[in-house]
Amino acid sequence: MVNIKEENTAYKTFDDTEVKSFIARPDDDGKHSAILVVQEIWGLTDFIKSVASRLAKEGFVAMSPHLYSRPGQN
Repeated sequence: MVNIKEENTAYKTFDDTEVKSFIARPDDDGKHSAILVVQEIWGLTDFIKSVASRLAKEGFVAMSPHLYSRPGQN
């Protein structure tokens, strides 16, 4: 089984808006393919985070942005 690292983080868009996100990845220094896990209508839920974590256990870097975290999107 692959050990993984999970973290809540944020990134800035082209207009400097901050978007919260969740990233899960293998806990090593290797290069890995990446997958974007898009949320459902309910936002960044524990289920979506678990999907990202399962993908990380398979060797991918998985990121899921919380699209409703942008101002005016709540």
